[in-house]
Formats: sequence, structure tokens, C-alpha cells
Amino acid sequence: MTFLRTVLDRPAHERPFLLIPVGYPTDDCQVPDIHRKPLEAISRWR
Repeated sequence: MTFLRTVLDRPAHERPFLLIPVGYPTDDCQVPDIHRKPLEAISRWR
């Protein structure tokens, strides 16, 4: 995520590790339709 350091004009010793987008998308924005997997698809119980 070094591009964030350039975009945000931060010093080289700072390293971004999280980007939290806030707000609402514009009307012409393309937002992917993402669905969560059910718990049974990602876990195994013994």
C-alpha cells in the first residue's frame, strides 16, 4: 500500500496498513455484488 503514502503525502517512515472507505458511492459508480459465504462453507466442526 505504498501508493497511499504518495497519495496522502506521508513521510517514508509511516506505513499505511488499513484503508476504510466512508460515504456513499456516486450514482454512476460500479459496486460489486458481494455476498458472504455461509458459516458451513468456511468452517468444519468435529
